[in-house]
Amino acid sequence: MWGDGMTGERLTYKQKFGDYGSCGNFRSLWDEVHALRNRLGKYEDAEWKPVSKYGYPNADDVYRVTVEDVEDKQRYALSSLYKKESGFNVEDYSCFRVIAWKEREKPYEGD
Repeated sequence: MWGDGMTGERLTYKQKFGDYGSCGNFRSLWDEVHALRNRLGKYEDAEWKPVSKYGYPNADDVYRVTVEDVEDKQRYALSSLYKKESGFNVEDYSCFRVIAWKEREKPYEGD
């Protein structure tokens, strides 16, 4: 039964007109709301952090970064090593500027 701490399963499905519906059977409306809030909170915690607002990360690690090409303003998402003393390794390329970063997603652990 949903709402019992099951993880890794979808809580929603996409309806044909683009809205989302709830999957599964919850014991109560409160259990459904609680499960959806927790999943949404985890999603929002993984949002992009603009450098202009949050600065750079506090720890050396590999992060997902959005870079902007300084010439054509195209944006790309990629992984980059960050070290406090030298910044992101993509900044070695003068054509890219890191504009946002976020924690890496955990790898898929199924099958």
